Amino acid sequence: FLGNTTEELCARWIEVGAFSPFSRNHNSLGQAPQELYLWDSVTAAAKNALAIRYQLLPHMYTLFYQAHTEGLTVQRPLWMNFPTDKGTLDMDYQFMLGNEVMVVPVVEEGATSVEAYFPQGQLWYDFISLQFSADTTKAGSTQTLDTPLESVNVFMRGGSVIPMQEAKMTTTE
Repeated sequence: FLGNTTEELCARWIEVGAFSPFSRNHNSLGQAPQELYLWDSVTAAAKNALAIRYQLLPHMYTLFYQAHTEGLTVQRPLWMNFPTDKGTLDMDYQFMLGNEVMVVPVVEEGATSVEAYFPQGQLWYDFISLQFSADTTKAGSTQTLDTPLESVNVFMRGGSVIPMQEAKMTTTE
């Protein structure tokens, strides 16, 4: 929000922001423009991440309702869902949407990979490919994930039921 960003960080932070309850790009007065359409890479990163968000809107709306009725947060640190797994305590940028969806963004400038921690006691699947990603039924696991600039890592917890929809231009569609 404050100061000027780079093309790369603008792309990476929209990939994080797409999974926040209130998702939008902010900029302060007097700073260099950073609209998502200014750079092709940022436009592509935004389209990819926001398409996943739009697919997950029914899931997120369910989480909003639960937040209202039960007081649980929509976006959660890993330790909240896995309180006995000590490997989750130092995860600053990795987070969950509810109990079912885990997001592992790249937030460091110049990075094209990220260390992902898969909490203990689960099977994990890649959201995009639906391919099996990790079996942590016996112990948590750390993996290095190649993450090109225009992609974000999203995983589903095995056995989860996640309401979804097709990504469209409006929620009415």
